[in-house]
Amino acid sequence: MSAAQSPAKFLTIITIVGVVASLGPLPLGRTQSAFASSKGSVSACRGHDLVGTVTGGQSGAGNELSTIALTNVGIASCRLGGYPQLLGIRGGHEYRLRVTSRFTDPHLVPTILAPRESGAFVLNTTTGCIPGGDPHRASHLYSGVVLLLPDSRGPVRVRDVNLYTPCLLSESPLGWAKGFEFLLGP
Repeated sequence: MSAAQSPAKFLTIITIVGVVASLGPLPLGRTQSAFASSKGSVSACRGHDLVGTVTGGQSGAGNELSTIALTNVGIASCRLGGYPQLLGIRGGHEYRLRVTSRFTDPHLVPTILAPRESGAFVLNTTTGCIPGGDPHRASHLYSGVVLLLPDSRGPVRVRDVNLYTPCLLSESPLGWAKGFEFLLGP
C-alpha cells in the first residue's frame, strides 16, 4: 500500500466506527449496563403487556426448576427486572405462595424488552422435607402461577405450570442476559 492510500483507508475506518457508534446499543446481549443507561427513558413492564409461558423444566434430587418465558406483547419497549410476588392457581382460585428464598442468577439481570422480545423467570421447588415418600397433597399442587410484578405493575398469569410446593419455593429475578437458555421440556 502506498503512502497516498493510507489516509483514505484511515478515513474509511473512522467513518465505519462513527456509524456503528451512532447506532447505540444493539439488541443482542443487553446487560445490566445497557439497562442502567436507558432505564430512565423506558417504563417498567406492566402485567397487561406481558404473556407468560412455561418453556420447560428440569428435575433431580428432589428439586424441580421451571423456566417461564415472559414476552412483551405491548407496542413499546419496557424494563423487566426485580422479584415478583407469587400466587398459585388451584381449582380456579388464587392462593398466596410462601417464597422461602430468592436466588440470583448471573444469567438473569434486568433488561429492556422490545415488543415481541422475551425475558425469563425461574422457579425452584423441593420435596426434600417429606421423609419416607411424596404424598402429593392437594394443598401443595397448583395448575398455574400469577406473578405480581414489582411496584404494583400488575399480574401476569401463567397456566400449565404444574407447581408442587410442599417444602421450599425459590424464585429468580425477572430478566435476561446473553448466554441464558430456556430450560426445555421433554
